[in-house]
Amino acid sequence: MTLKSTNAEITVHSIQKGGGESLMVDRCRLVEKDGKIFLFYEERPIDDLPGSSVRVRVEEDAVVVKRSGEVEARLEYAKGRATATNYRVPYGMIHVDIYTNDIRIERRERYLSVELDFYIDIGMEKSENLLKITVKEDTTDDIGGKGEDAAL
Repeated sequence: MTLKSTNAEITVHSIQKGGGESLMVDRCRLVEKDGKIFLFYEERPIDDLPGSSVRVRVEEDAVVVKRSGEVEARLEYAKGRATATNYRVPYGMIHVDIYTNDIRIERRERYLSVELDFYIDIGMEKSENLLKITVKEDTTDDIGGKGEDAAL
């Protein structure tokens, strides 16, 4: 088992084609374990939704985003596949269907880029989206972590 853990800066850029976009830049923890990449960060409150703890698992052909806290969901993006989940928010459950057109992953020394091109169907609202996650590792590694290993 190989384990690498480091602090990093994460940028999450969400674009709704033909609609709006959002950009978030924050600190995260990047963990590499047995060929998988895990990202851990705290999502800040947006509009009327509270923040949540986020874990992103990046594999060769799939990306899984798990939110926990007042907002809970497990969103799976798998190239060429449809997935479904229930999104728990403070005012109830929302059913979400996702169809992932493409996943592009680029990994270089101290750099990770993940791009997800997908359709999302939330009841009466359907949209085509692009999610870009960019991670730049700190040059001063801090091996250890804050208990993320237990969540792997």
